[in-house]
Amino acid sequence: MVKNNVLLDSDVIILWLRGEYLKKFQNSHGVQLGDTLIGAASEVYDLKLWTLNKKHYPMLKQLALY
Repeated sequence: MVKNNVLLDSDVIILWLRGEYLKKFQNSHGVQLGDTLIGAASEVYDLKLWTLNKKHYPMLKQLALY
């Protein structure tokens, strides 16, 4: 999120974490940019991620599958 042309701290952390997830899991698990962005945001904001595609989120320790 951009506020007055300044990135908020949480956005920088999400982008950094997304990059780390992409480097770690892209080749081994086939995750894509969107998967890592959603995973990073759910980690940073401590959100539960509900998905039917658990294989897309190997970076998350707990998933609620619904």
